[in-house]
Amino acid sequence: MGKIRISTLLLFFCCAFFTTSNAQSTLTKANKQYDLHAYNLATKSYLEVLERQPGNMEALVKVADCYYMLNRLDDSRIYYEQAVNQGPVSPEVYLKYGQSLKGIGQYELARLQFLKYAETHPVDGQQFARSCEFALARINESPSYVVKAEYLNTPASDFSPVFYGTDQVVYSSARSDMKRPRGSSSSWIGTSNNQLFITARDNNGYLQSPAFLRSDLRNLYNEGPIAYSPDKKWVAITKNNFVDGTRQIPESGVELSIYLAEVKENGDWEDPVPFQHNGSGYSTGYPCFSPDGNALYFSSDRPDGFGGYDVYVSYRNGKSWTPPENLGAIVNSIGNEITPFFDGTELFFASDWHQGFGGYDIFRSNRGSGERFTILEHAGTEINSPRDDFGFVFDEASNFGYLTSNRVGGQGSEDIYRVKKKADQLVIQVVNGSDLTPIEGAVVDFSSCGEGTYTSDNTGIVRVNARQGINCQAEIRKYGYISGNLNITTTGLSPNRNMEVILTRIGEDYLGAVVNLLSGYQVENVNVRAINQASGATMEATTNMRGEYSLALRPNTSYIIRYSKSGFVDVNRTIKTGDGLDRSIMGTISLTPSGAIQNREEPIAAMPKGGSDIPVEYNAEVPIPVSSIVYSIQVAAIPTNRTLDLDNYERKLGEISTVYYKTEGSNNKVRIGPFLSREEANSVLPVVKSKGYTSAFIVKETPPQTSPKGSNLTPKGMASDFNATAAIPAPGTPDMVNPYFIQLAAYSNTNFFDPSKVSDLGQLENHKRGGLTVYYLGGYPSQEEAEKTLAVARKRGFSGAYLIKKADGKFGRIPN
Repeated sequence: MGKIRISTLLLFFCCAFFTTSNAQSTLTKANKQYDLHAYNLATKSYLEVLERQPGNMEALVKVADCYYMLNRLDDSRIYYEQAVNQGPVSPEVYLKYGQSLKGIGQYELARLQFLKYAETHPVDGQQFARSCEFALARINESPSYVVKAEYLNTPASDFSPVFYGTDQVVYSSARSDMKRPRGSSSSWIGTSNNQLFITARDNNGYLQSPAFLRSDLRNLYNEGPIAYSPDKKWVAITKNNFVDGTRQIPESGVELSIYLAEVKENGDWEDPVPFQHNGSGYSTGYPCFSPDGNALYFSSDRPDGFGGYDVYVSYRNGKSWTPPENLGAIVNSIGNEITPFFDGTELFFASDWHQGFGGYDIFRSNRGSGERFTILEHAGTEINSPRDDFGFVFDEASNFGYLTSNRVGGQGSEDIYRVKKKADQLVIQVVNGSDLTPIEGAVVDFSSCGEGTYTSDNTGIVRVNARQGINCQAEIRKYGYISGNLNITTTGLSPNRNMEVILTRIGEDYLGAVVNLLSGYQVENVNVRAINQASGATMEATTNMRGEYSLALRPNTSYIIRYSKSGFVDVNRTIKTGDGLDRSIMGTISLTPSGAIQNREEPIAAMPKGGSDIPVEYNAEVPIPVSSIVYSIQVAAIPTNRTLDLDNYERKLGEISTVYYKTEGSNNKVRIGPFLSREEANSVLPVVKSKGYTSAFIVKETPPQTSPKGSNLTPKGMASDFNATAAIPAPGTPDMVNPYFIQLAAYSNTNFFDPSKVSDLGQLENHKRGGLTVYYLGGYPSQEEAEKTLAVARKRGFSGAYLIKKADGKFGRIPN
């Protein structure tokens, strides 16, 4: 019996020894396969080890690593989790476990693993944890792009499409369903290597079945990504060692180098030469030419960077290229930045470090002053996923672009996706203000909108596909012209919007000024907005330190001009530009400080610009409250038991006038205004209706009493009590048989009034009002005669002159 027990024990120990020895041998083989980046083979070997030794920690971690490299993140998560539960593990396991969880969209669980990693690697761990918080906050945002998979994708790796001209696309693929003719000298076997294909879009915008790009005379595999110069004369080629099925990430053993060649007519090339800034011991790849072809952007993990792969630029210098310049810390990080694409204003690239949704996310950066990139922005949902997204290219003119992704739902390892902006297609024409001729070469700068910079063609036109959700101001400029601004709001639903921008040559602009009504001093930083009553187009200007501004207005056009600044009552007026010969029609406007208008029984004339040193004409159209009745435009009546979104009305109508509501009965009545005359309200009503409020109508009401956002109205702090009348103290004319007069201007310093300009037009009189002297012409027996004289007075420089008439012992203004 004892001998049997001893034999059994010996057999057990022999089996155990054999199992351990065999497992160790398989583990050694697996590690060699892993070191050679043969992850598919290594996976099988590690699983054999785990069948014999389920708790083998090295095999658990390494098989998880293999699945991670093969983009099988659901599987890698399982084995990382087993390793963590079994423990202890190295900090890197927490990092890879977190990245696997992030790649399958489990951001909160991933954040916890990154925080564990942060205990030993605080910078990296905290960054990745914040990235999960970023993803949780942004992953459900409305996308700015429409992204769809291309039908030409295969179960193999299809990646890195680039534009060849305007109608063709070249990309790399490891597809095995297309074979070269027998006898071809190409040694491509169609199993793991990749080569280049050329295709074009069909009528529906999808890429058609491709053809081989390269001829059969050379070994043509493992090329891509590539980049063509805009003139199609040069090509930059990346020689790669990508393996189909393995993620194209640095950890997988990627080795890259760039070659340059002259392009033949069919897009092929011969005799490529190495890029002079390739080097041993590091990779250089992912090239992109600048729009002028004189700069080459690329990524490299050379030792002088911020971290792994950084984005660099080198400039053509004859037949050579300048030393690479790192694009700096806004773009580059201690992680990896790859696949740059520069459109002249914006740089798109992929990063695995900046806060995003997955492994590699696509970002864009705007170039500030000089050559430095100063703004970094995540490209958003749809463009980015929890997996790897890279290789973004885009053609603004056609609103078509492409990216590469290994996201869930694809055909193979990497797939090609087409990209279109959810965009309003803006057609902007820039014209000269004096004769409306097109301006070629005007710069339309959308950089403040997160978009690019464009230049008008010989018809003055710029076409922009502006992504949805923009609410900003574009700048339009050209040397020799006064720069203009264009307010842009996009919904992504407008297929074509035509907009006109008028630039005025320096010296041909409409000049105006703004002063404080009470002090007479200039008012700086007043927003002056002009709304074209015919088209609804707006332009803006801001007063300088002298209270001056200029606008490029179109001839023979009517505009609503709005002046606004915090602490002052808004002013609205209507201007008709006429033939454009009189550039002084803007005159000087007085803004009334909030709360300053109380119990006035007469209008207050404009104070001089710059105190008492410069004469200023009283502009008759300045809407200073002088009446117990005002007019407003009602746009809606909302029951009081429903939520009133006043901000929505403000966004749509705030540029026209002050938006407020007034509670009457069971309704909150939304209105804009007030306007001092029905005529002015009538001039604004069509603009309001053009905004979609087709049922809007004019209402008459008493002056405001409370806050504009309260249950009643008071725009911009207007005084709560002004019992004003339209009475004007009579000028010193005893005989009222001739009741019509012309009020010319008001001055604090009469030395600036030149009576010779109008002394031949009628009897000249003046009247003291407070600290001002008001000058009149009169009287005239008929309104017709007075109007003819008024027209002459305005042409002689008194653009703000207006008619008054005596009635019932009082004088009042006659509406224009």
